[in-house]
Amino acid sequence: WKNAQLPLRYGLEEECQNLDAASDIQLLDLGEHLAKKGHRGVKIRLNGQLYNDGSTTPVTDSGKKFLSLIAALNHDTSYGGISRTFSTDTNDWWQGADPAGLLESISSSSQDTQANLTLFNLRKWINETNVAHNMENEDDLYIVMCPTLWDKLAAEMESRVGGYKPHDHQRQGIRKLDLDGHQIVSCPFLQKSATTKKWVFILNMQYWELRIHTKRNFKMTDFKWQGDRTRGYDYWLARILYRGNFVCWKPNSSMWLSNVV
Repeated sequence: WKNAQLPLRYGLEEECQNLDAASDIQLLDLGEHLAKKGHRGVKIRLNGQLYNDGSTTPVTDSGKKFLSLIAALNHDTSYGGISRTFSTDTNDWWQGADPAGLLESISSSSQDTQANLTLFNLRKWINETNVAHNMENEDDLYIVMCPTLWDKLAAEMESRVGGYKPHDHQRQGIRKLDLDGHQIVSCPFLQKSATTKKWVFILNMQYWELRIHTKRNFKMTDFKWQGDRTRGYDYWLARILYRGNFVCWKPNSSMWLSNVV
């Protein structure tokens, strides 16, 4: 389990103008505003940790951050306390799927090899690898990429009647396409750097889970004045508390490609 909290606070001016003031003077319901902003902040923080905060170095099992997609799918690194090495056939069943083919034909990782994003290659990465071997239904797969790569793929798919859905949006600015029953989404976070703009994830959602402990499931404490504490300050403080982790139960069902153009 990983433990985390997000502090929320307001000061004297906010107390006077937004909490105790009459309704015709109050600028906004500060408590409700802070709670909404705080929970939104937690979502943004978890979104960053999901993508390893944009780093190619995986977070570790013993680290403080939630585990990431990179931690689960990066080849030849330990995950869940299990070491993985292609060259020595060490726990290949626990590796992320490799774009070159099935595990029995893999002796070294090719997830960092530069590849061109085309419909042909995307189908190859799915149908000719362990991704297909572990897939039960077409809608198990969730394919994630940056807006630049998504736009490139959309341009190739525009003439295909069943695939292009230009107005199909999800929350957080995510856009969707459909290919062979698989959802392809554009994730704005991956547009943030030259490194993440080359990332493509092919995820079997049957085996991914955001585990949150029931006793610390984004609960928010009451606001408490800090002025009566040692070296206290004249503001009120609350915290959003959460405990959990992001887990993949079968890394071999999914794939991360780190150098797609």
